[in-house]
Amino acid sequence: MKFSPPLRLASILIAAVAAIVHGQARPAPVTAERVKFVLSTLAHDSMEGRGTGTRGSMRAARFIANQFRLAGLTPAGDSGFFQHVPMVSRWLDPKSTLTADGTVLKAGVDFAVAPGRADPRSLDDVQVVFGGVRGDTANALTAEQVRGKLVIFAAAPAPVDGSRGGGRAAADGGSRQRPPAPPSCRDATATDGVSSSSRGGGGGGNRGRGRGGADGTVLAEAAGVATIEGDHLSPRTLWTATHPGGAFLKDPNAAQAPSAPGPATVSLTAHAAEALLGGSLTNARRGMAGKIVRSSVEFVEEPALGGNVVGLIEGSDPVMKNEVVLVDAHYDHLGIGMPAPGSKDSVYNGADDDASGTTAVIEIARAIKAGPRPKRTLVFIATTGEESGLIGTNWYIKHPVRPLSTMVANLEIEMIDRPDSLAGGSGKAWLTGFERSTMGDTLAARGIPIVKDPRPEESFFQRSDNIAFARMGIPAHTMSSFDLHTDYHRANDEVGLADFKHMAGVINAGVNAVQLLASGFRPQWYPGCQPPGSQSSTVP
Repeated sequence: MKFSPPLRLASILIAAVAAIVHGQARPAPVTAERVKFVLSTLAHDSMEGRGTGTRGSMRAARFIANQFRLAGLTPAGDSGFFQHVPMVSRWLDPKSTLTADGTVLKAGVDFAVAPGRADPRSLDDVQVVFGGVRGDTANALTAEQVRGKLVIFAAAPAPVDGSRGGGRAAADGGSRQRPPAPPSCRDATATDGVSSSSRGGGGGGNRGRGRGGADGTVLAEAAGVATIEGDHLSPRTLWTATHPGGAFLKDPNAAQAPSAPGPATVSLTAHAAEALLGGSLTNARRGMAGKIVRSSVEFVEEPALGGNVVGLIEGSDPVMKNEVVLVDAHYDHLGIGMPAPGSKDSVYNGADDDASGTTAVIEIARAIKAGPRPKRTLVFIATTGEESGLIGTNWYIKHPVRPLSTMVANLEIEMIDRPDSLAGGSGKAWLTGFERSTMGDTLAARGIPIVKDPRPEESFFQRSDNIAFARMGIPAHTMSSFDLHTDYHRANDEVGLADFKHMAGVINAGVNAVQLLASGFRPQWYPGCQPPGSQSSTVP
């Protein structure tokens, strides 16, 4: 039967309405073109690497807020889409000096002191002692020898096999033997859901950047710990000494007891070390006493710009709209830093980490808003300060737009701009902590292309913002396709390496996953799989 044009149009409209009524409507698919636009903007050099607390970060936040507005989300911050997070930046005052027997050492020339988040112990009127080679714990000094002193160490010799070069697992084609996976929380042998090798995680740039050491407990008694870098301070140390460091949370309205000061972390030239020790390094012996130091070390502290970007879609169901699904990614990265040797690129664009995840949050929100309203309320948030220790997420936990007791699930998206062969290739992703809750199994059963984390030995579940919610008892997981590429935390994490078709496929999978979470499915922890630190064994 043929229809006249008006009847044909009417039949199409009736079919569309019927599809919506029966829950068959689907949001418009996310396209590679849209993904390219959003990712290319967030990871552009004009964003200056989106360093926490910087103008580039605020520029990115304004772009994200505008995308939320264009998508039709309801503003949910304390100022439109913005949720202000009080932060400050600190750096070494360039006028700082160290003096020993009349020899004046200048900050940024002879020495540098890491700013940290609070003033370290004073180095004024402090005895110097030589500690030998850093990391040599076989003949370490005692607590009595270092207590209240500035301990100077010679730097440990660089490894000859390049084993500390970072990212080698991907660079060598995966030929190295991978460490064994930790026991699953669903194994009878696991008691708390976290293997001993993964304890102490918690996100915020902890992917392989720990220091530690057997002498750490003893050195905690020192006034300062100094390392000799050579005839000159390294370019990276000079950069750190003369530029504001990463911002950190400092709430002027919070009643907080001041933290106890720790040892000052000092970098020295060989000339400065000899001045402080009072003799040649060639003749220095472990435990040898040096000069008494006079110090005028001070730090500059300024308020830093920054905050989260928050929007929501109100649920449609009279009862379920009071329940919340949180969809998030962190939009911060490392900002402007030292170029790699042989490079002039100082902007750490972070296209994969995590402009790609932020792109996903924007596009998932846009796609779902364009379709029928979800039953549950969806909160979309782009957080700041993940690389500095989950600053934005921890602030949101203290200042949620809806009570955390109403949050039934959290899906974070991080590092999805390249396919991972271990996840199945283009358009497919893996879920951290897949085996911990019913979320992963249910998504897979519904045909959503999300698989188990193929590298459980990396403990990714503990290494991003989701862990903060998981420890509160909320089923919270991160979707990713990070394949351990060697551009991680380097200036060459650029848009030019992104696979937009793959990203569109993963984001569309994310749309389907969020729709499922918003329509009635409520994930639960498997017995024994809720991470330590949670308040209860099930979601309230």
